[in-house]
Amino acid sequence: MKKKLVLIVALAALMTVGAAGNLFADSPVHPDGWGVGAIWGSDVGGRRDYRSTNNLAFSLKIPDVPIFWALDLSVTSDWTRIGVQGDYYLVGGFFISDIVGWFLGIGFYGNFMFGNDIGAVGFGVRLPIGLTIQPIDILEIFS
Repeated sequence: MKKKLVLIVALAALMTVGAAGNLFADSPVHPDGWGVGAIWGSDVGGRRDYRSTNNLAFSLKIPDVPIFWALDLSVTSDWTRIGVQGDYYLVGGFFISDIVGWFLGIGFYGNFMFGNDIGAVGFGVRLPIGLTIQPIDILEIFS
């Protein structure tokens, strides 16, 4: 059952990429073309038992698709969470030439958590607000 649900969520995300291709204008501050990124980290979070969480996340920008995608994986000794999110940036601009900028958008997320007596699915909306630094053409650092 869990494998089927993960497969359904992944297929839905891929179909959304194809369907959303020409619905929106290009992002105001992010570079055009392909973009990929990865983050590996470990944090303690706000849980009462202070279990450490290992996180792995990938980001993806597809040319001509104005949605910025992310896929993440969080693992503890008791549970595993897989999440997908998509963000569309509505407005943005630059503070310093074309190097330091800001953005505001709308987005969604979906999570699937499983583990010791846990099986949960969650969906929601996002309001991405952030900064971007583009020191060279092929590099963007954003938060």
